[in-house]
Amino acid sequence: MWIRWSFLFAVILIVAALITGCSTIEIKKDYLLNKQSGKGVIILSTTETGKHLFVKPYLCLRKIGEKHGKELLMWDRRFIDTNQDIAPLWLDWLAPNIPDQRAVGNLHAVELPAGSYEFYSWIATACYPNMTVTYSPKEYFSWKFTVEAGVAKYFGNVNFHNIKVDFGHNIVTINDDMRQRDLKLVGERYPNLLIGEITTEILKKSDGNNNSPM
Repeated sequence: MWIRWSFLFAVILIVAALITGCSTIEIKKDYLLNKQSGKGVIILSTTETGKHLFVKPYLCLRKIGEKHGKELLMWDRRFIDTNQDIAPLWLDWLAPNIPDQRAVGNLHAVELPAGSYEFYSWIATACYPNMTVTYSPKEYFSWKFTVEAGVAKYFGNVNFHNIKVDFGHNIVTINDDMRQRDLKLVGERYPNLLIGEITTEILKKSDGNNNSPM
């Protein structure tokens, strides 16, 4: 009986993930940069390769000096380049391998007030037949950046590579320069953001000297 109800609960979580929309902090399609607004735009992609495991993963960002902030939905079972569904729902239980040279993910374009920020954590849920497991970084996690008024910055592609190992998963995070793919998507989705005016600043992990609250 416990396994049956756990299975049903996990199915409900997956369905909820499918019908939940993308984060509301993303800019609108007709967005225009405006220096007088005191806000800028950050652009990045978040992807998953390897074993497709997580149902609803989020990348967490906050302003330096604040305890909490906003969350970006990192992927929702669709290939980032074509927006096609990765597989039928039941395949999630088999944790299928994502094909080589492909990635499941989302492109993000987010407006923020000018200032200093960081991606300070991530959180994700994996559903199994008799339980759900929540994953988060095991080590210090921080990618610091600044937002300038009237400026759009591309920060790269934060990729999570999931490797199945005995009794769990080994999750490797890396940030790559994928501007050729990502800025093409920006041009298609946000025609008012001129590609030539987007600056590139590939984020690097910060060391453990963090003064932000945990």
